[in-house]
Amino acid sequence: SANVPAGDAVLLVIHGAEPKPTAYKPTSGAQLKANHPVEFIHVGSAARVARVQIIYSNPDKATRFVEFRVNGGTATKVAFPPTGASSLATVTVQSPFEKTGANNELNFSASCDSGLAIESIAVE
Repeated sequence: SANVPAGDAVLLVIHGAEPKPTAYKPTSGAQLKANHPVEFIHVGSAARVARVQIIYSNPDKATRFVEFRVNGGTATKVAFPPTGASSLATVTVQSPFEKTGANNELNFSASCDSGLAIESIAVE
């Protein structure tokens, strides 16, 4: 413990590293179509709230919005800006993982055919 007078500052040095993310490929195909969600099963994280990096392509000229669910829970709308015809981009969300181990299911769904493809995810 240390006493720090008012108006002074303390510098903290923290050592460590972020955990390496685990990559997952979709189990249902990458192309997102109406009534055909893109699903990832057996997804795990050491944290109860995980950072999910979503690698996607959106060849359309408009931002597309997709519903994202974990274990069939309440949907969160995620925006996917255009990437161009042959480019990939990443969107990152934070989400609670209710189940321990690799027992979580992630689902992306859309109400229309958009051309959007969820290529993979990486979970920390």
